[in-house]
Amino acid sequence: MADQVAVLQTGTLAFLGFLPKRPRPPSTLAEACRAWIRTIVAAAFICGSMVCFGIDSALAVKTMIDDTEHPFLVTAFLHSPFCLLDLRPVYVLAMLLYNRRHFEKLTTAADEFIADLASLAAPHSQASSWKWTFRTKSKLWFRLSGGIIILWFGYSQRVNYTWWLQGQLKHRGNNTDTFWMANLLKPLPPFLRAWQNIILWCFCSIFPLILSQQVIGIFVLNADFLKEGLRDLNRDIREQIESFGPRRDAVHLKQVMDLENRVRLWTRLVESSRAFCSELNDFFGTIVFGVYGVDFLILSGFGTNLVYVTFLKLETLALYVYATSMMVLFLTLFLIPLPLAYEESSCVSANVQNLIDRIGYSLTDGDPEGKKLLDRLTSLEHSSRTYPCLFQSAGLLFFTRAFLTGTCTLALSLLILAKEFLSDKLTPDAPLALSVNATGV
Repeated sequence: MADQVAVLQTGTLAFLGFLPKRPRPPSTLAEACRAWIRTIVAAAFICGSMVCFGIDSALAVKTMIDDTEHPFLVTAFLHSPFCLLDLRPVYVLAMLLYNRRHFEKLTTAADEFIADLASLAAPHSQASSWKWTFRTKSKLWFRLSGGIIILWFGYSQRVNYTWWLQGQLKHRGNNTDTFWMANLLKPLPPFLRAWQNIILWCFCSIFPLILSQQVIGIFVLNADFLKEGLRDLNRDIREQIESFGPRRDAVHLKQVMDLENRVRLWTRLVESSRAFCSELNDFFGTIVFGVYGVDFLILSGFGTNLVYVTFLKLETLALYVYATSMMVLFLTLFLIPLPLAYEESSCVSANVQNLIDRIGYSLTDGDPEGKKLLDRLTSLEHSSRTYPCLFQSAGLLFFTRAFLTGTCTLALSLLILAKEFLSDKLTPDAPLALSVNATGV
């Protein structure tokens, strides 16, 4: 089941109301009340993220108005990353809450794929131990993605304190203020103390941001499970190729009958894998499309800061380097199972064609059983080649290795080119006065 592949992610999101906790509608009043409470909690997280998005947007607009040293487009990219980081969980969690009623279709397709994978019964198949393997992967995804975000937030607060302390040293007359009582919303009119600001962003920005990455984790972990199943299928096909020996060896009737039974299992597994991939694309396609676009803009924003800003302190530079590296990881390494599943699916066609070539030379003329077997294999090869398991978003983004590496390379290359073309319009050695807020500097 899809909820057992990414057990920690689906359990957390179901507990908070973003996914259905039970596959069937609640049968008692108590269950219905609990379901409504979870839905209210989910809506509260989305509303909290919208509040943080509004505050960061107001700070960015105010700073953009005061910034006259850079062209408008450059200024927009300089101040947009923190707003977009708040927009990301709003979009992801709202779309997940809207689509949650379709999650049962995804789990049904996963169940059918698991059943066909278990019927393969290959010696190398991981069907009996996949639950323990993916429980470990689920925990690793949760800890790694959550740890990266928490570390970035904690370090950004250290930079906030450094900038506040630098401002205090310039105004030695007022030594009674402390960082925890400082107003981090300046220059906006509302007053919010630093400790209140940090608590607000922890629960309404950072925690939802971690949840949004867990939604992507469900998609990626299920794609990884699909990849493992297709890898088992390819291994089984290669074993059958080796069992026939060199070309022009005689093929016995028993081998043909045994292989025909295997081909039926392969065909069912390919069909269920295609249906599983289709359900993943239908459920997560729109979500991943928005996330990839937002993450690309965030990467461009952090990269713009690295290219254009003259940093006065090394720790501020390190913060932006870390933030840029975090977004590159989210856009590339965290999505690696998507192109790998496509490559395993494409290998099915190549392996089946090798099997056809191996036994085609060995069948005797006029063998009806052999001809029937070749027809089945040819049909399987054609369907595997024509309809591979390709993950895509809204029919516009197709996740291959070239796409994942190309987008990040394109973003950083465009920033370097833009700096070269706009270098004559920039004031040399003019550091950008970045506004300090609860999500960065």
